[in-house]
Amino acid sequence: MAGPRLHARPLIVLSVLAAGLIVFGFVGSGRAADMVEVFVHNFPDTQEVKGVVDVANLTPPTMAVRLEDRVIPPIDIKQPTDFQDLGLLQVGGYSRVALGIAGEIKGFAEKGEVGIILIPELDIANEAWRQKGRAIFPLSLTATHDAARAPYLFSSIEMRNLAFGSYRAYAYNTTGRTVEVDVIAYLSR
Repeated sequence: MAGPRLHARPLIVLSVLAAGLIVFGFVGSGRAADMVEVFVHNFPDTQEVKGVVDVANLTPPTMAVRLEDRVIPPIDIKQPTDFQDLGLLQVGGYSRVALGIAGEIKGFAEKGEVGIILIPELDIANEAWRQKGRAIFPLSLTATHDAARAPYLFSSIEMRNLAFGSYRAYAYNTTGRTVEVDVIAYLSR
């Protein structure tokens, strides 16, 4: 004896309607502005691309950035909140920097140094620096001067790892004279 017979056609229609509601319910829940058209290409052989490929806004593999002709009056190294603001270094897209300082002392000085400290552009780092002179995640470099080098001073070139997209540069000067410097940052990926 056969049980009650279910009609297949109404079940199929109900299943299709339910699936449609589920799919369009998820798709329809996003705003049109949030939707992005995406094309996916499957290249079976590794890196086999033919034709013209255009990549916009590609970061160059290396780039030189300079903070030029910055005038730094004498500033005590023990007063970091008085350090001279040299400007912002934009380093986004790079992981390493070769830093150097070169400058000229305006007048005679026996000895001293000019130092730079790079503070990442983070709210907490800026607040700690401005309020307490505390450097969070700093990069630093010093250019020393003695009478034999007069009137110039310079540092060695030193490599540093970059962890943030931009750094604000500050400087101090213990020569007792005004100094004009260039900060050179050679960026690489």
